[in-house]
Formats: sequence, C-alpha cells, structure tokens
Amino acid sequence: MAMPWVHHPIAGWFLFLGGVAMVAGAGWIGFDNYRFVTASVSVPGSVMALERRSGPRGSTRDVPVVEYADPVSGERVRFDSAFGMRPSPFAVGDAVTVAVRRDPPRVEIDSFWSLWALPCLLALF
Repeated sequence: MAMPWVHHPIAGWFLFLGGVAMVAGAGWIGFDNYRFVTASVSVPGSVMALERRSGPRGSTRDVPVVEYADPVSGERVRFDSAFGMRPSPFAVGDAVTVAVRRDPPRVEIDSFWSLWALPCLLALF
C-alpha cells in the first residue's frame, strides 16, 4: 500500500531541511562543548546523589549531583549536572572528572555522556 505523502516533493524538502537543522545543531552544541573543555580546568569530583527529575509527558531522568573542590579557593562546591538519563551511567560514590571554567562560569562532568552524547545523537539522526 503506497503512502501518497512519501512521493510528495515537499516531504523530501521538509526531511532534508530537518536533517540540515539537526546537523547544524549538533555542530553548534559540539563546538560550544569543545570550547568549554579546552578553556576549563579538570578537577576530581564525586557523585553525591542521583536526583530524579520529572520531564515532559511524565518522563523521568536521574541527574547526578556532584561535589568537587574549587581549584582556586579549595572550597567544596556542589552542582547538579545539566545531563540526566534513566538509567543513569553514573552511580552514587562514583569518582568523576569535573571541567570547571571561570569566565564565563560553567561546570560540568567531563564525560562522553555529559558533553558529547547529544551532539552525536543529533548528527546521527
């Protein structure tokens, strides 16, 4: 059974432009993360907790809460990762590397999942 919209020329252009937008988004996010990693300092940290967060349509994700020592002041700092999924690739007590940048301020777990999974998935799709 043929689907009439499959052979419509506008459908092809729509899919093409959607693909271009995803590749452009992957490049933008990937380049921003690359600039962040190259301008940051790596410090050891530890996953202190996994907080369950609700998302759209009832979905949930486990967000790592990480603690590290500030490289300048030595003060203990806690932050919630921007990355979260369920099941989480991190567990409470895991040792992680934290990328810290002062200007502009940004902190994130320095791992494939936190920095590179989203741009890779966008480029793949």
